[in-house]
Amino acid sequence: AVINSRPFWWKRVYLASKVDKLLYIKGGDWAKDETSWDGYKDMNLSLLSDVSQDIVVDSYNNSKVGLMLSGNTGENQQGLNEGANYSSSEYLLCGLPVVSTKSGGGREYWFNDYNSIICDPNEESVKKSVDIILKKLDNGEINREKIRSEQIEKMDKMRENFINETKEIFNKYNINVD
Repeated sequence: AVINSRPFWWKRVYLASKVDKLLYIKGGDWAKDETSWDGYKDMNLSLLSDVSQDIVVDSYNNSKVGLMLSGNTGENQQGLNEGANYSSSEYLLCGLPVVSTKSGGGREYWFNDYNSIICDPNEESVKKSVDIILKKLDNGEINREKIRSEQIEKMDKMRENFINETKEIFNKYNINVD
């Protein structure tokens, strides 16, 4: 499995502590909160830090499952759930099925029963969900090309909706922009 996140406690990388082979792509620590990283130092994982986009994509393409485990950011405005994120769409665009904890505010829009499993925020549930996806990949129940093409199709539809809604607003206010 692969997880791509910043090293903040609310990203909950520690929930993947029971996953057999884990690649952690650690983004920059813009908050400069070195204590956030403490909980991950003892995990059995491979670590990539501050790498190029090409290396990130190559890492996804050599992985089997993407993990999205983030939770509350600390302000508690969204309960225990974090909203949208970049990594989940990156995973799907690379054809990776996703194991995610419950979210609120965006990423769940892209998930369905075929491309993801929503699990409880604990180590056992994450491990079990990863194992289920691995088994489905091995026996051909999940096809990575299908995940990618469905993601692109859904993104194209969302782009079209955005363009049409923007045109309506521009027309309403007599803004002449294509």
